[in-house]
Amino acid sequence: MGIIKHYKMYKKGKNWCYMAIATLAVAVGTLSISQGVNADTADSTVNTTSVTVASQKSHDQTTDVATEITPATQNTSETAKQEDQAKSTTPADQQSLVASKVAVAPQAATPQSGWQTDNGSSYYYKDGQKVTGQQNINGKNYYFNDQGQQQKNYFLNQSNHTYYFQADGTRLDDGFYNNWGHTYYFQKDGTRLDNGFYNNWGHTYYFGQGGVRLDDGFYNNWGHTYYFQKDGSRLDNGFYNNWGHTYYFGQGGVRLDDGFYNNWGHTYYFQKDGSRLDNGFYNNWGHTYYFGNDGA
Repeated sequence: MGIIKHYKMYKKGKNWCYMAIATLAVAVGTLSISQGVNADTADSTVNTTSVTVASQKSHDQTTDVATEITPATQNTSETAKQEDQAKSTTPADQQSLVASKVAVAPQAATPQSGWQTDNGSSYYYKDGQKVTGQQNINGKNYYFNDQGQQQKNYFLNQSNHTYYFQADGTRLDDGFYNNWGHTYYFQKDGTRLDNGFYNNWGHTYYFGQGGVRLDDGFYNNWGHTYYFQKDGSRLDNGFYNNWGHTYYFGQGGVRLDDGFYNNWGHTYYFQKDGSRLDNGFYNNWGHTYYFGNDGA
């Protein structure tokens, strides 16, 4: 150990003075040991020494700088902790990301079903597919062409039958259709009645070739003649007047040909063509009969 003298300059009044300061010098070996022991804190010691020297100039400055260094040391410690935490939390973040990807995985699309409209045409989907042909949907019958388009105001000819699909697309079942000056009847199964009789409201109607109802016309079959009136109903037990003659259609609508009709206390004769004999003579059974102006 030795004594080392230092000189410090200070101000006394208006004059600068020197003051000798004695300092004990520590042996070199001791300093080396001290430095080796404090190697881990060398950086902090250097900073502290630097600040301490500066503080010899001004007490106020030392206080300020020392205050600023303390947070810096704390920040260094906190940063180290945050780095450790970041390392430890990284796997958790990765797990969260994986879970998020699983949660948004796309699901299978639900197949289209029911009525759909596209470019003004109506379609019906079943199990994701467009239906075609005749289909019964909710108790009503519809027709879809090969492209799946619903048909409206449409006649379908299928299996030697004709069907009509109305303005709303539903099939006409057990109903009448009027067009082109004619009346048609579509039966309960939707087929048009062709060459057949329809009975309703106590009357009989006949629908001929092409399904046209016979209005104001004669129908011949089974060796007999029948007359269907302007409303299409068959004339039963009634008289028909035309061409200056009177005809009688009896039970079942059969025209009375070459036969007698008794009513109102009189007897009438209808000739072979069905016309009533008026103002004329009839010869039979070896006798002659006269029928007057009204056929009596």
